[in-house]
Amino acid sequence: MTRPTIHRVHSKGIGLHYETLGNGSPILLISGSGASALSWESEFTQSLAENYKILTFDNRGTGRSDRPDSGYSIPEMAEDCVAILDAEDIGRAHVVGASMGGRIAIELTLARPEKVGSLVLCCTNCCSGQQELLSRPTLIRQSLKAFIQRKTDSRLNMKALEFYFRRDFIEENRERLGEHWRKISEYPTPLHIYKKQIEGTLAHEVCNRLGQITVPTLVLGGDSDLMNPAERLRELAAGIPKAQLHVYTGLGHGFIFEARKDVANRILEFLDGIPDYSAESHDIFKTQ
Repeated sequence: MTRPTIHRVHSKGIGLHYETLGNGSPILLISGSGASALSWESEFTQSLAENYKILTFDNRGTGRSDRPDSGYSIPEMAEDCVAILDAEDIGRAHVVGASMGGRIAIELTLARPEKVGSLVLCCTNCCSGQQELLSRPTLIRQSLKAFIQRKTDSRLNMKALEFYFRRDFIEENRERLGEHWRKISEYPTPLHIYKKQIEGTLAHEVCNRLGQITVPTLVLGGDSDLMNPAERLRELAAGIPKAQLHVYTGLGHGFIFEARKDVANRILEFLDGIPDYSAESHDIFKTQ
C-alpha cells in the first residue's frame, strides 16, 4: 500500500496539514464536521489513487492543522481549499465533499468556479430544513459523542455509532470500526471547534444558488441518514442542472464507510464518464 506524501501550507496565516497520493487528474476530498483527513479510509483513497492524484487535508481546527479561535464560516474554509490547490499548482480539480465538506465543496464551486472541474456531494444538503433537524437534542448530542468519546469498548460510543451505521453492520465490523476509531482519535477535535464548525454550517444557506453550478455533479447518500435525509439529497440534485443522484437503500450518514468499494467505483465511473475531465486528458487541470 502506497503511503501518502505529507505537506503543509498556510491559508491567510492558518497552517493546514494536507497529503497527496497517486498521479493523474487531481481529486480534492473534503471532510465533514470535526473530521480530519484521517476520516477517509486508506482503502478508499487507494482505490481512487490508482488513476488520480488524491488530496486530503485536515480542515482548520482538526487533526494536524492549526486551531484558530475564529474563521469557521463555510466561505473561509472554502478558501482553505484554494490555498491547497494553489500550493500544488493545480488550476482545476475534481472535488468530493462529505457532509460539511459537501457544503464547502458547493461554496468553492460557486465562489471559485474556475477551480472545480466536477463535483461529488455526499450526505450533504444546501441547508434547507437542517436548522430544525439539528435542533433536536438527541441528534446533536449523539453526533458530538461520536467524535469526542473515542473508547471503542464504550457503551456510549456504540450508541453514537448507531447514529451513523446500521446495527448489523456495527456487529459484523467491530474490528474495522475499532481500528478506524483509534486512528482518528490520535488527533481529536476539541468540542468548541466542532461546535464552531456546526455553527458555520448552519449559517450557510445556498439553496437558491444551486442553479449557478454548471460543472458535472453527482449526489450520493443513504435513505436512512438522520442528519441529511433523502429529501435533502433530492433537493440538491433537482437544484443543480443535470446533476446525477444515487441513494443507497438502508444506509445512513456513514454510507461511504459502509459501502466504500461501491462508492469508490461509482465516483470513478462518474469521473471517467466526463469526456473533458477524464483521467486521459490533464490539460485543463494545469494552472490557468
